[in-house]
Amino acid sequence: MSVISSLLFSFPVFYFIIFYFARINPYICGMIILLSIPKHLMKQKFPKRHSGICALMAGTALLAACHSSSESRHETGRVDAASTTHRPTVAINGTATSQAGVSSPVVYIYKMKKDYSKLVPVLMNEERTRIVSYPDPVDLQRGGKPALPTPLEGGYWLDNRGIGPTVAFLSYTYEEYIRLAAPPSREEMMERIVDKYPLTEIRACGRRADYKDIVTELNEKIRREGWK
Repeated sequence: MSVISSLLFSFPVFYFIIFYFARINPYICGMIILLSIPKHLMKQKFPKRHSGICALMAGTALLAACHSSSESRHETGRVDAASTTHRPTVAINGTATSQAGVSSPVVYIYKMKKDYSKLVPVLMNEERTRIVSYPDPVDLQRGGKPALPTPLEGGYWLDNRGIGPTVAFLSYTYEEYIRLAAPPSREEMMERIVDKYPLTEIRACGRRADYKDIVTELNEKIRREGWK
């Protein structure tokens, strides 16, 4: 009790302890504050203004920690999606993480309004007002050849680059982009976008690491599921 009393007597230390435990579990911390301030602080021979300051500081710490916890959960749960106005059909048929927690690229197959298969893809924000991800010229090659999407049955294409529902296509072809010494500026890329909503359908088909012969297996899946 003497240790607790000495800690409580120091307002900065008390504020730090409350803030620390509030970040771990703000609900339990709230109960501690409600129980401990009347029981311990008010029994100390503090002037009334000191007790009020403690309560105010503790309450402020609790609110700050709760706000921080809420923001952290919100950021962790953020997922980009296609525009609700021009949303393509999106289907999820697998997971990007194994039970052991080993991550692997998601396999996307998709259909386009036009044949943009030779054009460079970029990822945009949900509102399609800015580019959030774009490739380096060296990223568009595999084994010294352009990593073009692979045609599949039913009019689908297998992504070999790393696209998503918010993909857009630039007027650069793979061959033109690969020859660049560095990526263009985002402003230039925005001007080069030929279609902000190029997809009519996109399906996530599990992890790439789970396939042995990905083209054959995806074609079998397309036939089996009756995707057209």
